[in-house]
Amino acid sequence: MGDGIAAKDRQLADGSPLLAVLVTPDDTPASWIAAGQGLQHLLLRACAAGLQASFLNQPAQVASVRPRLRELADGIPQLVLRLGYAEAELPATARRPLEDVLV
Repeated sequence: MGDGIAAKDRQLADGSPLLAVLVTPDDTPASWIAAGQGLQHLLLRACAAGLQASFLNQPAQVASVRPRLRELADGIPQLVLRLGYAEAELPATARRPLEDVLV
């Protein structure tokens, strides 16, 4: 990870009210699907509680960091998330018109 990206990620992590690491017992396609299902459940529950989530997944993907994260999380790290209450409502992301994506 580049020094600039690592510094930004550390700043984001340090300023997060809660960091969550989604782990699985192994690193198989079935576990990846289970992780996706768990993520969906987590994000829906967080939204229902008024929480915002953002992905901070780089630590789970860096070969030099992943073993330490695995040790701390007691499983195979699949995703790292930041969770908390947003200070302000963000504007909606611009979307392409529906007719541009329908065939």
